[in-house]
Amino acid sequence: MTWKLNRPEFESLLCALTALLLVAHGGTAVAQQAGATGPALSTARPDPVQSPFGSPTPRAAEAETPPGAIPQEAAGSAAPGGPVTEISPPPGAGQAPARASVGLASTDSPEGYTVGPGDVLQITVWQEPDVSGEFKVGPDGTVHHYLVGEVGVAGHSTKQIADVLRDALAQGYLRDPRVTVEVVDYQSQKVSVHGSIMRPGVYALRGPTDLLKLLLDAGGLTRDAGSECTLLQTGASGGERVQGVTVRLDDLLVKGDVSQNRQVENGDVIYVHPKDETERGALGSEDRSYFVLGEVKNPGAYKYKEGISAMTAILDAGGFSEYARSNKTKLVRDKDGQKEEKTVKMGDVMEKGDRSLDVDLLPGDVIVVPKSFF
Repeated sequence: MTWKLNRPEFESLLCALTALLLVAHGGTAVAQQAGATGPALSTARPDPVQSPFGSPTPRAAEAETPPGAIPQEAAGSAAPGGPVTEISPPPGAGQAPARASVGLASTDSPEGYTVGPGDVLQITVWQEPDVSGEFKVGPDGTVHHYLVGEVGVAGHSTKQIADVLRDALAQGYLRDPRVTVEVVDYQSQKVSVHGSIMRPGVYALRGPTDLLKLLLDAGGLTRDAGSECTLLQTGASGGERVQGVTVRLDDLLVKGDVSQNRQVENGDVIYVHPKDETERGALGSEDRSYFVLGEVKNPGAYKYKEGISAMTAILDAGGFSEYARSNKTKLVRDKDGQKEEKTVKMGDVMEKGDRSLDVDLLPGDVIVVPKSFF
């Protein structure tokens, strides 16, 4: 049998065959490009979009990932000098609590955070990348901005700092500048959580918080936790004074007694007593721990060792921070139910080697290193 096609029919058939060939060829190309990992249309990422709330961060040039390979971000590694993304196991996943762990404390009011020395600020001026960037707050509580010079920021909120910078930049530098400020590294306000807790360590405050939030941030109590914890507070005194408060954990966690849920401030230490530890007041002499608070690198509770001195205790806590008033160090001791305070010139002990000023510690002693205010 012979098929005869007129010209319109022939052109329609030719178009259909051409379309089928194009689809088949395109599908093969897409499959080759995607490999075994699934469809992928393009490895190029779109350019960042500028917004009034932050300047875009330029991306470094990226090499293509071979089919089946693990991207660097997922592998937790990067080229030398590049960012590293670490993948952490779930809290408490087969690991013993690490004493030196550092975390961020929860807060319901991040806008209530006041900036202090050591914090790192991201200052963004919309559509002005040359005057935007990260700035670390110095020991004197200031940051040095490219255009306006020294700006005092300590003790102020990020909104207040943004308002000050906006007004300063508008004075002959920029027309109607739009400024945002955020804290990208919290370093000035810290609380220590120790004892029978899942994740003991130092937690950076991001705003007003309380004891219950800190206990939850630290993973909760361990099985050997007792019914009480001690909250050692230095408060706004900067370490000049210390107050010990005993909190009944059963009343707080089981009975819901909110009066036990104390506010926590910078420099405070939370110590959860184990069940088998004799508890005789917040600073009881039968407590087999001592405390190093204030301006040391690793403040917290430490296991008492016979014959330990204040100098050794401070060294075990990492030494003084850069903001310490070392010669105003306080030793707080419980004697017959009364607190005794003594000023120890630990700066002379450490720097001049005058060991005659050093003091032997007893269980339950509290060493407080105050802050040097600028």
